[in-house]
Amino acid sequence: MGEWTRDTILTLCQRLKRHAVALVEIFYPGEAMMDSMIAPADGDLYGSIINRIFYSGDSFGRARNWKENVLEEKK
Repeated sequence: MGEWTRDTILTLCQRLKRHAVALVEIFYPGEAMMDSMIAPADGDLYGSIINRIFYSGDSFGRARNWKENVLEEKK
């Protein structure tokens, strides 16, 4: 029984090998799930980085620990 199962699995894998790329494409997660800044689906790398920087909430504000850094520099 075990040998038959093994042989059957190997046979099926051989049949599926030529379809491997298509199968991977089917199960590829969408852009929203990946949320990738450096590999956007539309190919606009520059626009993706600019949007991420400009539209995040604290890009242009002070760092949360800025007081600690200033006090350490004065010592």
